Formats: sequence, C-alpha cells, structure tokens
Amino acid sequence: MRKYRRLTYLDREILQELLRKGLNFTEISKKLGFHPSTISRELKRNKGLRGYRSKQADQLALSRREQTRYFRKLDGDLKQLVTKLINLKCMVERKSRFNIFKKLETRKAKAVSKKTINALRKEKIKSITNDRGLEFFDHKSVSDKLKVPVYFCDPYSSHQRGTNENRIGVLRQYLPKKTDLANLTQKTLDKIQLEINNRPMKCLGWKTPFEVYYNINCALTS
Repeated sequence: MRKYRRLTYLDREILQELLRKGLNFTEISKKLGFHPSTISRELKRNKGLRGYRSKQADQLALSRREQTRYFRKLDGDLKQLVTKLINLKCMVERKSRFNIFKKLETRKAKAVSKKTINALRKEKIKSITNDRGLEFFDHKSVSDKLKVPVYFCDPYSSHQRGTNENRIGVLRQYLPKKTDLANLTQKTLDKIQLEINNRPMKCLGWKTPFEVYYNINCALTS
C-alpha cells in the first residue's frame, strides 16, 4: 500500500508546469507519484479565478489545515462551541471607510457567500479582498453573482487588510472581546453600523464615511 503524503510546495510548482504543458490527470499523477483523484481534488480545492497557481494553492491548503487544527482543539460544552461559531462579517469600503456589519449564525462557506451577496448586491463595488479563512472557500459564487474579482491576503498578513482591521477595532468599542455574540441581534448591529458610519474622520477631511461613500455633504447648519 502506498504511504499517504501531502502535496508539497515543490509538487504544486511541478503540477502548475505540467498543467501548462497540457498533460492530463493520469499523466500528471504518474510523474508526481499521486493517485489521479488526488490531483483532481487538489485542483478542485485550490484552483483560483486565474487558474491553478502553485503559491496560491499552497497558501489555501495551509489555511485549510490550520482551520482544521483549530476546530479539533475546540472542546467544552455546547454553549461554548456555539458562542465560538457565531460570528460577525465586517465589510469595509477602503476609500470611504464605510462599514457593513452582518451577523453570521454559521461560518459555513455557502452561508457566508449568501450573506455577502445579499449585503453587497446593491452596492457599487470593484473588488473584494478576504483573509484566508475557510468561510470564504465559496468565493467564486460571490465573484460570479456580484461580477467583481475576489482576492485573498497572504497568510499571516493582516496589514494587507489594515482598513478592515482598524474598523474591527472600532467595532470592539461597542462589542468588547468578552461579549456574548449569541445574544447580539442584527438590529443592534445596524444601530452600531449607523453610528460608526456617521463619525467624522480626520483621514476623510473630517467628513463621515457615509458622506464620502454616497458623495454627499451632511454638514450641520444652525
């Protein structure tokens, strides 16, 4: 019986080159020493919008393994588990700092995609940048529905989503880390979103994210 092993970064570089040369799954599997189903699964899981690229594929695989390890470590009673799984989706428009907050009852990829599509369907967006969480695995559906490209940050590179991280910090002023999100309602989130989007910001010339996003002037007069 052949000993199980994972594809390495070198394997993925060779795979990318063999695909470029037009080899089929059977030919590639023989050269790499993997079963054809392994090659097929690799392409299904780690192929991006611009085709199969070894670096991106390796990063996606790494992220998936890290997420798996994390969930294996989860223990405790049901309430603790549910509290960890209930989360928020924070979307920020980079130029205006305009925020959209949505409560997620689950972090399953299909559910997150549906929530994203519904939240952004009427918005004017040019692209979306996600971190490498498994909840964004269904990114192609989002890209197809909203007709915009979806990009991913490099692993351990939160600075590439600096605006989003900053806005999450502001959100934490309303929802400290020990807050039980299980009791948080979308109505409460909407109120927080409205307040944050109407805070004047120095980087926006003391305009609010709402004003910049909708290109209007809401200056008060007496």
